[in-house]
Amino acid sequence: MKTRVVLVDDHLSWRQMLAVSLAREGGYEIVGQAGNGLDALRICREVPHEVVILDLLLPELCGLEVLRRLRVESPRSRVLVFSSTVDRLRIVETLRLHPHGFITKNDHLETLYEALRAVAAGRTYFSCAVTPCAREAHEPELTELTRREKEVLQLVAESRSSKQIAARLGLSVKTVENHRAHLMEKLDRHDVAALTRYAMRAGFVSAD
Repeated sequence: MKTRVVLVDDHLSWRQMLAVSLAREGGYEIVGQAGNGLDALRICREVPHEVVILDLLLPELCGLEVLRRLRVESPRSRVLVFSSTVDRLRIVETLRLHPHGFITKNDHLETLYEALRAVAAGRTYFSCAVTPCAREAHEPELTELTRREKEVLQLVAESRSSKQIAARLGLSVKTVENHRAHLMEKLDRHDVAALTRYAMRAGFVSAD
């Protein structure tokens, strides 16, 4: 039995070439195509399928939001992200939504076939281009920090002492120390250097 696939990409010629390529590969049936995010969701709701090959840069509804909704509305859908994006933050946010695979359009065609076989078989597949973002994707999101914790994090990263932070924020030194401890626990960073590196990656402070 062939694996039923929905193709989602805003470039018609790209979808057509991919459909021809998968037909030649064998084992796949293209049951739907969409050029924007809203059509993608509609097709996935209406057409029985096993795998969605999803671009992220889509009109009307971005691929990130399509993925977010599919994970809730259609948990049995296997999603393979296939995108040209090089935006690190977009890649990280995509990985946080736990797609079943993620490859880029700079990868070899054989990588696509390999990824599709893995995802269709119930496994996961992530290309070398996106794996460097995997650790960051598993880090606690900044939204998990309180406003005060974010303020303390930045001041810690700016090499301020607890006494200086307390004076700047109008807090007691003990309260600042408590915030430091909570930050280290939440972020799983157990010294100032590690907190500083995290703050740099999150854009709180410059690496200069």
